Amino acid sequence: MKIKVTKALMALKHLTSDDGTRAALQNVLVEPDGTAIATDGHIMMWMTDPKMVENAGGEDTLVPASFLSRILKALSRDHIYSFIKASPKRTKLTATSDEGTDKGFRISEDTPFLVPPYPAWRQVFPEAKDKDYQAFAVGVPVLKKLLKFAEASKGMFIHIYAPIAEDRQPGTGLYPVTITGLDQTFHGCIMPIQVNSDIEPVWPKKRKKS
Repeated sequence: MKIKVTKALMALKHLTSDDGTRAALQNVLVEPDGTAIATDGHIMMWMTDPKMVENAGGEDTLVPASFLSRILKALSRDHIYSFIKASPKRTKLTATSDEGTDKGFRISEDTPFLVPPYPAWRQVFPEAKDKDYQAFAVGVPVLKKLLKFAEASKGMFIHIYAPIAEDRQPGTGLYPVTITGLDQTFHGCIMPIQVNSDIEPVWPKKRKKS
């Protein structure tokens, strides 16, 4: 299986685990249909891009976050993209730059022999799928500043409260926020927030048995 290194794949490496005792979660899992998944055990994100995979029909491939970091360092303005290939039995990964450049690169890495299989991540979703959800959206710049303040104030948890209107839907306007930590508790609010978002939750499809 040939995997195109995309911005989405690079972004997923930020959600892998730093815990050395959870070796499988230190990888981004790429499936033959172009589904890529990463989790650190607390946050899980996945996406599907059929164009990310060429020669589909192979087996799942674990791509270490450290390997993606090495590719990122090797990339330059001369390299629009790169590819990752897994050797037979997936014992080695090799990344090469796009063809047609004079400053190509080739990076190889042996895959760890004792990495346990990736968790059955789709099993997380059936329970969540049976529940009702009401979406509200917070801008990334707002969240970044809130997280920066929480880190600076040694906060451990961020509590966001969604006002409930008479129709049992989240109300509009500001949302109260409490940041709790070991030394101090802060109270405030975040705004503006988009409620009744048109974006619906998307659940992964069951894999077809081969």
